[in-house]
Amino acid sequence: MKTDCQYTTARLAGYRGQPAKRAAELRSFRLLSENYFAQEEPQSFVAEASVFALIALAAAWPIVLSVQALAHLAGMTPLL
Repeated sequence: MKTDCQYTTARLAGYRGQPAKRAAELRSFRLLSENYFAQEEPQSFVAEASVFALIALAAAWPIVLSVQALAHLAGMTPLL
């Protein structure tokens, strides 16, 4: 079995990988995203960061207690 290694791709003049209409839609979406993050996001960032910190602490607490219990089980440290 022989592989054909003479394949070459066709080049289309002026083609940039996406239709012009699609590029305009992407630019519009990017502009909408930039406006949202510039104006709306800073207002709710502190509240969302606080909620995230509470969730992270709530998730970390049982893990810390488990590590302490395993250390106590192994006889490494006293259990608090």
